[in-house]
Amino acid sequence: SQGWVVGEGGSVLNTADGGFNWVSQGTAISRLCPSCDWYGVSFYTPTVGWVVGSFGSIVATKDGGVTWTSQYAPGVIARTLWDVMAVSVTTVFAVGEQDTILQTTDGGTSWTALLSGTLEMDFKSLYFVDDATGWAVGVQEPTEDVTVIVHTSNGGRSWQHQRVSPAIRSLYDVLFMNRTHGFAAGAGGSMIRTLDGGVTWAHYPSRCTSNDLYTISMDPISSVGFVAGQAGGACSSLDGGRTWVSLLGVAGWTYLDVHAVAEFSKGEVTAGDVRSMQDDSTACWEGVGFLAVGAQGLMQSYRCSAPSPPPPEPPLP
Repeated sequence: SQGWVVGEGGSVLNTADGGFNWVSQGTAISRLCPSCDWYGVSFYTPTVGWVVGSFGSIVATKDGGVTWTSQYAPGVIARTLWDVMAVSVTTVFAVGEQDTILQTTDGGTSWTALLSGTLEMDFKSLYFVDDATGWAVGVQEPTEDVTVIVHTSNGGRSWQHQRVSPAIRSLYDVLFMNRTHGFAAGAGGSMIRTLDGGVTWAHYPSRCTSNDLYTISMDPISSVGFVAGQAGGACSSLDGGRTWVSLLGVAGWTYLDVHAVAEFSKGEVTAGDVRSMQDDSTACWEGVGFLAVGAQGLMQSYRCSAPSPPPPEPPLP
């Protein structure tokens, strides 16, 4: 039932009841960096977590956000960190601008820069399925017209490039269900999927929006997933990402993060500012909901209650 949302202006919000009520923790964290915007948050337990943001800032808590401490990563003070993921109470990864991939194995007492082998990449997102196996996606600065996926199987000691179709200009989020089955979403409604850990990535349009997609989430219990992004673009899948249908998003609002939850009352929220999506009658399922975040500091949780999903489209190859 615990969850956190972070955003611009030093915003940090916490819920202890699955998103029904929220309290600000921004005062405690803003003392450490008054001018910081926060872009990534990850908690490994309800009490141990990290937040990253502008100016290479990293802060950590061991008491559920009641108090925070600053942590220092050398060489990144002028860089924005976009995402963070804790894989244990001691091992955490973070990514950001200028080819930045960071790791700590001691809970943040020290941070080490990892070499991805790329140049001038702005890493937007990362995902680890365990403390050894992970992926990071990014775009080439400053044009953002070349995308990259890197993969590690040894906890970040080395990274391998994974080939992506030239049709993919930018990737903004990556998600893996296990060591082989993963997704990434990006510009122009593009989505890619792998069934072999990224050895091959199949490019297919989401078929439900041409807007840029900034976030993807899938519930491992129900295989229900969401993607969302620019100008109200939002889609859902009922079959583990093989097919997608449009959701009626709120036109003009940009969604930065969405999290699918099988048991809605036990939901959790990750990074962003905040806005939710509305649904239509073509994409409902019983007992599964989502929590979405986006622009303008607004937040709303939602659950669909219609029992019958729509007929699926023909599966993609």
